[in-house]
Amino acid sequence: MLNRKGIFFIVSSTSGGGKSTVIKRIKEVFNLHLSVSVTTRKPRNNERDGVEYYFVDKATFIDWKNKKKFLETELVYGNYYGTLKQEVIPYIDKGRDVIGDLDVKGALNLKQVLSETVVTIFLNPPSKEIVAERLMRRGLDSSKTIEKRLEHFEEEVSKMYKFDYSIVNNNLDNVIHIIKAIIISEGYRPFRLKKGG
Repeated sequence: MLNRKGIFFIVSSTSGGGKSTVIKRIKEVFNLHLSVSVTTRKPRNNERDGVEYYFVDKATFIDWKNKKKFLETELVYGNYYGTLKQEVIPYIDKGRDVIGDLDVKGALNLKQVLSETVVTIFLNPPSKEIVAERLMRRGLDSSKTIEKRLEHFEEEVSKMYKFDYSIVNNNLDNVIHIIKAIIISEGYRPFRLKKGG
């Protein structure tokens, strides 16, 4: 009999690249565990603790980091973000696949930490102008914050070649179709399979 460890599918993009929307749609199709990240930023609008993020203060975050509770951490736009071991390791060890969204740097760092257990997917925005429009339309950030996010656009897009997959996010249905195919096919790659009882 063949079995395998779970896979951590990481969806990454620039700010306003559509990560949350894509993951929500994928979760409607597959029984994946959603890895909820930790952040020190304040909740936006209707964000709920433990659902969109675990919202903690800086002291708690640093304490958890010192206790090695994270797989990776990043300082992004003045706030800390991190991926908890407990959100990923117990699931993949039991053979259940996990999905989560991370920024570009965090995704590539985690790829190094978990190696072949991770599959990285980069959502490539159609253009910087469309991203700017999305960020302004969702109304979650100040003009200054949006400006700061857009400053990193080219740098983040240039790193897409380090990802396992890159998909232009100009048609949501098409993106979902491609990611569904990735999730199914990755589970059948021979190196993931191991003999066991």
